[in-house]
Amino acid sequence: MNVHLLEQDTDFEYGEFIGNGNNVVERPIYLMDKKIGKLYINKTQCFTNIPQAVYNFYIGGYQVLDKYLKDRKGRAIGLLEVENIKRTAGALAFTINQMKKIDTLTKN
Repeated sequence: MNVHLLEQDTDFEYGEFIGNGNNVVERPIYLMDKKIGKLYINKTQCFTNIPQAVYNFYIGGYQVLDKYLKDRKGRAIGLLEVENIKRTAGALAFTINQMKKIDTLTKN
């Protein structure tokens, strides 16, 4: 529960924010570059090392990271939002891992 509330860190560290610019979310675009997933917020800035499974994860009909950024379209994201995206990516990776464990344990 604490992981989903972003109150507890996970062992998954994703989403280093790189690039120069004004931090304004123009249009989220996810691209693979040499097997490394990058989630761009504009032409020059992105969150790097985002696994495809994490980016594609849906909760309640929404693609979590895509929705988070689209809700901020046209605005500059600050340090708190950058950290939220990183923590959310870690929480999603944690959730995916837990789901795999549950599926393995309940296979029969």
